[in-house]
Amino acid sequence: MRIDVRPTGSQGALWRALIVFRAASLVFVAVQVGRSYADYAHPLGAVTALAAMAVWSVFVCIVQPMLPVFPRAGGWRPRWSAVAMVAADLAVAVAALLATRLVDTHERVVTGAPTLPGTWTAAAVLGAAIAGGAPLGLVVAVVLSAALVVERGSFATTTTSSATLLVLAGVVVGYLATTTLKAEEQFAQVRALEAARAERDRLARAIHDGALQALALIARDAAVMDRDAIASLATEHETALRSHVTALVRDSTVSSIADVDLRTLLTPLETTWPHRAITLAMPAEPVLLTGHVAVDMAAAVKAALDNVDRHAGPSASAWVLVEDEGDAVVVSVRDDGCGMASDRADEARAVGRIGIAGSIVGRLASLGGSATVTSAVDDGVEVELRVPRR
Repeated sequence: MRIDVRPTGSQGALWRALIVFRAASLVFVAVQVGRSYADYAHPLGAVTALAAMAVWSVFVCIVQPMLPVFPRAGGWRPRWSAVAMVAADLAVAVAALLATRLVDTHERVVTGAPTLPGTWTAAAVLGAAIAGGAPLGLVVAVVLSAALVVERGSFATTTTSSATLLVLAGVVVGYLATTTLKAEEQFAQVRALEAARAERDRLARAIHDGALQALALIARDAAVMDRDAIASLATEHETALRSHVTALVRDSTVSSIADVDLRTLLTPLETTWPHRAITLAMPAEPVLLTGHVAVDMAAAVKAALDNVDRHAGPSASAWVLVEDEGDAVVVSVRDDGCGMASDRADEARAVGRIGIAGSIVGRLASLGGSATVTSAVDDGVEVELRVPRR
């Protein structure tokens, strides 16, 4: 598998920081060349070298961040094109460093005058570290340090200090680049797992709201239902379930952002259960929510009413109250039925029934909202659904 590491994310930030470093160090070299122009043995040679460094800086800043890497267990490695770019960058840095002996006087070199490219050569070490991690950064730092010793002609204190800084920069920046890449990969895997879990939860809610509800109804009323009614009910819910699964696949690639008036989705609920008295109280103004949020909110309300139909008793009535609080929308579903014990929902979840836990609480949690269930025996049930606006 190939992964193109474009200048984005944390590694992109490192590449952009390197571009700033190259530009700033090049400006510093230009100032240094200007101040020492009269002291060079070959001033025009120094200016020519500076121009070549500027051209190379522009080229490498454009091309190097676009070269891809391959993932591997425990780290990352660059492609050969990236390694070739690092080698070319190192060659240019070494050439600029050794050019100091060609354009400067012997007296200035032996007395420790600044090299022609100065800190600009460190960009080659940093680029290698970002592209290939600590190992490649260390190799480039050692080669560049050796060239520095050759240029100076001795292991002077300043030479040793510069070489040490180059090695440390290559190792530390390389470790940082590798760590950030691995962290981003792990974060992407976590997000993928979360997305897969969310899709499984949505499918589980669809099965519960459709097929399982139909099976529960058949199990409850099979004695009074004829074969044609059972077949019709099964066909109806099979079609609905297939449509819902198709919608899940479609919605996984298309995100709905259009606003939907929640009232239009809740109004038909008054006639869905003709044998149950359901009263809706809603604002006069539209209650707008993002499309998928409104659909899931309406589905949670329907799931709460399904529970009323199944558990509240034949004579119980239900009320649905919609409140628009500006930054959130709250829907309360209340009935005056037989109620339930406060721990009944936990018991149902423990035996695999996900009505309240999945179709209501889980659905609201997936929207960033919350669902609160309040009940007591012989005192009805109230479900409060709250979802944030954006």
